[in-house]
Amino acid sequence: NWLINLFEKSVPIASEYVKLSTGLGLNLNSYQIENNLDLIKTPNGVAEIPNTTVNYDKNKLRVGYVTVPLMLGFSTSKDQEKGVKLAAGIQGGYRIQGNVKRKYEQNGETFKPKYRSDLHMNDFTYSLIGRLALDKICVYAEYSMQSLFEKGKAAQEMYPFAIGIRLVDFN
Repeated sequence: NWLINLFEKSVPIASEYVKLSTGLGLNLNSYQIENNLDLIKTPNGVAEIPNTTVNYDKNKLRVGYVTVPLMLGFSTSKDQEKGVKLAAGIQGGYRIQGNVKRKYEQNGETFKPKYRSDLHMNDFTYSLIGRLALDKICVYAEYSMQSLFEKGKAAQEMYPFAIGIRLVDFN
C-alpha cells in the first residue's frame, strides 16, 4: 500500500492543539493472488480459475484511487517536531486503476503480462483512517467500509485494510 498525499491542508479549530485536515492524494494498493489463480471478469462476477499450465512467480491485483481525507487531529505540543499527535477521520476515493500483473517462466522465457480490467471492483471507496505519532515516528491505519468488489460479484466480500509507517510528518 502506497498512500501519497499530493496536497494536505490543516486548519486550527478551537486552539493550536486541535486541527481539521483535508487534502488530495493517491492510494495505490497491491494484493497478492495466491494459489496460482486467474481472476476473470464474467457477466455474473469474478471467476477464480486455477491455472495448471504455468506457475506464477508473481500474481498481483493492483488498484489505485484518487483520495480525499477528512481528519480531526489532536497534538500535545505546538512544535510539530515534538509531542504526541493523534488524528482520525474518513477518506473517500475514486478508482482510477485496476489491473492484474503476472510474472512467470515458460520454456526458459520470462513473461510479464498486465491485464487492465475493473473485475467488477467498486468505483468508489470510503475508509476509516487514523494516525498516531510520537515526535517524528508516525503509524497509520486504514480500513475500507466498502467491499473491494461489487456486491455479489466475487466469491467473498473483501474489505481492504492497511497498517504502516508514515515516512513524512503530518500536521
